[in-house]
Amino acid sequence: MKQWTTLGCGTLLAGLLCSSAAQADVTAAEVWQSWQDYYGRLGHTLSAGSEEASGNRLILRDVTGATTTPDASGSLTIPEVVMTEEGGAVRVTLSPEFPLDLTSDTDGEVSEMSMLFTQSDGVLMVTGDADRMTYELTAPTLGVALTRMLVDGEPVEMTMEAAATDVSGRSVISLSGETDASQQFEAPSVTFRIAATDPEGGGTFTIDGSLADLAGSGTMKGPEGVDMADMAAALRAGLAIEGAFTYGAASASMDVQQEGETMNAVAAAREGRFDLAMTAGGLRYGAAGGPAQLALSGGQMPFPVDVSLAETAFNLMMPLSKADEPAPFALETRLVDVAVNDEVWAMLDPMAQLPRDPATLILDIGGMAKLLVDVLDPALAEQAAAAPAELHALDLNELQLTFGGAELTGKGGFTFDNSDMVTFDGFPKPLGQVKLKLTGGNGLLDKLIAMGVIPEEQATGLRMMASLFANAGPGEDELNSTIEVREDGGLYANGQRLR
Repeated sequence: MKQWTTLGCGTLLAGLLCSSAAQADVTAAEVWQSWQDYYGRLGHTLSAGSEEASGNRLILRDVTGATTTPDASGSLTIPEVVMTEEGGAVRVTLSPEFPLDLTSDTDGEVSEMSMLFTQSDGVLMVTGDADRMTYELTAPTLGVALTRMLVDGEPVEMTMEAAATDVSGRSVISLSGETDASQQFEAPSVTFRIAATDPEGGGTFTIDGSLADLAGSGTMKGPEGVDMADMAAALRAGLAIEGAFTYGAASASMDVQQEGETMNAVAAAREGRFDLAMTAGGLRYGAAGGPAQLALSGGQMPFPVDVSLAETAFNLMMPLSKADEPAPFALETRLVDVAVNDEVWAMLDPMAQLPRDPATLILDIGGMAKLLVDVLDPALAEQAAAAPAELHALDLNELQLTFGGAELTGKGGFTFDNSDMVTFDGFPKPLGQVKLKLTGGNGLLDKLIAMGVIPEEQATGLRMMASLFANAGPGEDELNSTIEVREDGGLYANGQRLR
């Protein structure tokens, strides 16, 4: 549950900082009550050490937000919050510094972390009414830094800090009936630094990086009375969370020092994105990046290593809740046009046997599966049968593997009959086909033999096996194969029964 405590404290801070539009009067007292109601619905507590109301101003001191789960706890304290009523709106200002403390217990290992949030001249303008409020944030700077970290009572030497400039944000929160919240923010410039020392070996590492044009948005809908501590139950009740982040140019430099040697890594990317969604229907996570470069040097490396690629992507979709009907799932991985410098090629292939074209890996699969357990409910998962899910369909939407002058592509799909676990000995009976095409395979195999990577006798065995599953195609050095499972339960390769 540690991740939900951290998320809870982060949500609390984001809501206070990045949370004005409908022109109805709202009072400072209503804003304060809305905060307490909102975070109370999320399973947190929000209280003030003292409240002082004078004229059009409400001053809150020692405002503390706290959250607790069986495995972790966290608290955020803002020394002073000033709410000033201005012509139907409320201006909110916060202390320039406020601490966050987190404690977690993972398999008996207790971690304690203290962080300090900082902001300069940040202002929240609140408009709306008691049931629906809009927050607009402007902050010249926002920052966070790790001030203390202990593991089982022993201090850990670590630095973590990040800063953002010219931050702006907008949030709309409605508490009429179900909780309905949306947020968005922009930060043109973000910098970060991470440094740590190995307590055993004495080695150190340091990472410095930056992001340009960071932007994010998110929404949350939660039924009234939902218990956020039980995510499985909350999702079944209708909780829905969605968020997305994008960034422009990004760069990072890492130095690792160990036993008198230093290794350096420098990475740069043109753009990227992350997105996440959780509903009763399932989980969706995605990440993608444009052109990127990585340079490694130093340490025991005999020469610098440069890696570049044109595109990266990872996308995952999966059901989370136990259901009576199958639900879709998907997994996609893309590494497009991966290239390395000539020094690396010279070490791997000194006689230049292989073409030095960029390599590509694309795997895109999807299908339908029925969950037999709630993934986020540990109690149900422990009681589950050996198989937590039933596979009903599996589709190969795209396969591409390009390397050394050879390329493997494929596409196809299978359905699965879970009522027949006999035909394939404990596995649901499949039905369908997949088509594969390999070009340049024999040429690559010849080159690997010449390089001494594959012995001649093993290559002969590979060629004999390929002849069982594939036929020669019309193109030069082309093999085609159709792998099929028919209604009779037979496994066929290009029409020839293998099973």
